[in-house]
Amino acid sequence: MAEAASAAGLGLDRVIEDAAHAAGTVADGRLVGALSRATCFSFYATKNLAIGEGGMITTNLADVADYTRRCRLHGISRDAWQRSVPGAAWRYTVDDAGLKANMTDMQAAIGRAQLRRFRDNQSRRADIVARYDQGLAGIPGLGLPARPDRGGHAWHLYVIRVLPEYGSSRDELIAELHAQGIECSVHFIPITSTPICANSWVRRPTRGCTPGGTGESADGLAALVSHAAR
Repeated sequence: MAEAASAAGLGLDRVIEDAAHAAGTVADGRLVGALSRATCFSFYATKNLAIGEGGMITTNLADVADYTRRCRLHGISRDAWQRSVPGAAWRYTVDDAGLKANMTDMQAAIGRAQLRRFRDNQSRRADIVARYDQGLAGIPGLGLPARPDRGGHAWHLYVIRVLPEYGSSRDELIAELHAQGIECSVHFIPITSTPICANSWVRRPTRGCTPGGTGESADGLAALVSHAAR
């Protein structure tokens, strides 16, 4: 990220990150979410920190935090809690054009419970990934997920690359897995139409990594992928 920002002539204090899949990711010894001006995470049901919907923004800058808090609730200067504590005034102002994007109390309760399980869930994801690696290693024409040189992977998805040597196309492999009742997809279709994006997209299926998965299911998927090779 620092290299991309530098190439654009920007410092990290001017970067806003899309880290929807990156809860728990470590880069150069620091957790993603503490590296740039602001970082956006997703709480959607399939994400590593699953709360159902919505997300969060992290920042180390007080002005960004204050602006975000105001604009998540119509731009109101003081929320209902601040106006309702004993001795507080009821008046508020609206200085910014905001949204109705605040988290509900129910979501917050779910999130607190999920945070207590987060490390165990991440560890379980890593165990499933190790089983995938063991089962898929050595199959000609499959490229397994890369690991960061310095840091730790969140393993939201397990992405393999289907090369011509595999003997079946990406879509044929996905169809074969679907026929066996195994969900697999492409995350995500590129938003651009450049040749390099198109070339990468046609060869990369993905499989979600969930803490609820079993080693046996990972082994079974690896066996089916091996069988589908031609």
